[in-house]
Amino acid sequence: MLKNKYLSIIYRNKLIKNMVFHSILLRNYKLLRTATVFLLSVMIYGCIEVYNPPIQGNTEFLVVDGSIVKGNSIQTVLVSKSTSLNESAINWVSGCTVWATNAEGEEFTYEEASDGNYHAEIPPEALPFGSQFMINVITPEGKEYASDFETLYESSPVDSLYFIEEAYQSSSLTSQSGLQYYADLKAEESATGYYRWILEETWEHHSPYLIAEMRYSDDYTGSIYFEEPTDSLSVCYTTKEVSDLYTASTDNLSSNEKKKIPLIYASGIKLNYNYSVLVKQYAMSMTAYDYWSKTQVIVSEGSGLHQTQPSSVTGNICNVNDADEVVLGFFWAASYSEKRLNFKGPLNEMLNENCELEEYDPDDPPLYEPIYFDVNGMIASPICFDCTYGGGSLIKPDFFE
Repeated sequence: MLKNKYLSIIYRNKLIKNMVFHSILLRNYKLLRTATVFLLSVMIYGCIEVYNPPIQGNTEFLVVDGSIVKGNSIQTVLVSKSTSLNESAINWVSGCTVWATNAEGEEFTYEEASDGNYHAEIPPEALPFGSQFMINVITPEGKEYASDFETLYESSPVDSLYFIEEAYQSSSLTSQSGLQYYADLKAEESATGYYRWILEETWEHHSPYLIAEMRYSDDYTGSIYFEEPTDSLSVCYTTKEVSDLYTASTDNLSSNEKKKIPLIYASGIKLNYNYSVLVKQYAMSMTAYDYWSKTQVIVSEGSGLHQTQPSSVTGNICNVNDADEVVLGFFWAASYSEKRLNFKGPLNEMLNENCELEEYDPDDPPLYEPIYFDVNGMIASPICFDCTYGGGSLIKPDFFE
């Protein structure tokens, strides 16, 4: 049974790695939806110009979010319908016809990989720098939508990536120390001056207790005993896409460079052991920068939107036969360069406060299985013994070697 558990964990980790690219586009959609929830309360934006009529009746709008990124093997377009404030599920739109068109009229067809998720494999030779692309969508109802053309710019190398230990003042008025990551941008004067950064963080985490027994039922059937407490499930590695938006521009600067661009702030138990940040620097158009930087402001302000009305954000997608229809979303083209930076902890070693041991009561057993016991017969939540319960992988990444 333990062997099957390991095989299941390994298979799950392979699936997670295959889904990394798709998660970037899905995160863009979630950021877009978060910003849209606030925007719809104060404005509606169209494909050509912004206008501010009151919202009445149906507020279910088409949402198209996609990109063409040189360096990605799969290009993705997400099509959905906006939902009300109290609905968390994504209302995907299936059965669409989706294709990309370059400025020369060459078309690239997308296939539906899952509900509302459309994928295309565009060969690298079809993505030269300076080329232009637009996205086209026809819904099952026969409505046709198209984006503006977006130019594919060449990304400059990440000039510098570094962190500085800084204190952070939390809302509870307690101060903690963490790592503030920064990037320096230095590009050729002829290169674009508009950039976005997408981050992926990986950290090592440990379960505090060793497993002496794994019990799968009250009558001990299927239980596993260890001659010595095992640490086989105590060290894990979790990789996660950072949900925050980071953008910067060198527009109006004397040169195409910028120093100390703030990125992620890392703190807490993530810094107990190994911690790593992979930074992808995307070069994009001024239109894409304008869209993502304004979305960044809306998302970062969060609850502050009640005090500050968000600036208008214009998408670049519209109904080709009805310019008055409200269409949400954005299509952009980009290329990227990347750099990784590791940190060897601990910075300030922190304990998991939710891992207190307690005595096992056979008359009132926990509702979960398996039940983990330490060498003294004490129990705690499964994540305190088995780090995979926190979504971690037992496979150590090569960049931590």
